[in-house]
Amino acid sequence: QSKRSYTPELPWLTHLPVIHSKAAKPAVRLSIRAASMAFYAKLHNDPTVLVDSFRWYTKSLHAQRVSLARLHGPGRIPDDEEILVPIILGLYEVYAGTTADSVLHHVVAACEIIKMRGPENCKSGIVWPMFKAMRVSDVSTTWRMRYGFTD
Repeated sequence: QSKRSYTPELPWLTHLPVIHSKAAKPAVRLSIRAASMAFYAKLHNDPTVLVDSFRWYTKSLHAQRVSLARLHGPGRIPDDEEILVPIILGLYEVYAGTTADSVLHHVVAACEIIKMRGPENCKSGIVWPMFKAMRVSDVSTTWRMRYGFTD
């Protein structure tokens, strides 16, 4: 009987500083900035920073829409950054204290982008732990929407 080896993964969130420094798409840097500012505002009870974070949030949404609009070419699949942005924007919603529905919209978007990429293209790198997390979130979201479960 063979034993499976266990190699613990670092959570994708721990990769954010490197992701930010190497980001090729503006939406990544903008979404990290917005979420970081919202987190800071919540932690320090600073409404002016929270208001300013919304500006970066909207810029990130716009940049992500532009990036996704370019996906319609033949053979074009979403890259890691295009999957990461809605997840970070979901964190923004949590830190900014918006509604649960706002967070779910970003989770659904991330799941849809992962579906566009296909599971065969999610087996390694930063996208692998995101793929696993979003699959669980996708099931949870489906249950909530179908059966009306709320927190």
